[in-house]
Amino acid sequence: GVSSDSPGGAAAGDGVAQRPQGVWEESLVALRDRDFLAVQAAFSFSLGTFNALGTMIQQLVGPFGFSEDDASMLAAMDVGFGLLGA
Repeated sequence: GVSSDSPGGAAAGDGVAQRPQGVWEESLVALRDRDFLAVQAAFSFSLGTFNALGTMIQQLVGPFGFSEDDASMLAAMDVGFGLLGA
C-alpha cells in the first residue's frame, strides 16, 4: 500500500511538498467552494426552521384549543418523525 507521512495525503517521496494549512486558510478555501456553500445554506435553513418551529409551537397551536402538553407532544413527534425521515 501507499504510506502517507504528511497530513495532506501525499505519499513520501513523490516530490510534492505539502505545507500544513491552518484553520483560517482552510476556512477561506471552504468559503470559496460552491458545494460547501450549498450544503451550509441548506443546513442553516433547515436548522433555523426547526428552531423557529420548536420555539413557537405553543403559540401556533394554542389558538386552536391545544394545551401546552399537546404542543410538547407535537414537538416531540416533530423530532421523532424527523429522525425517521432522515
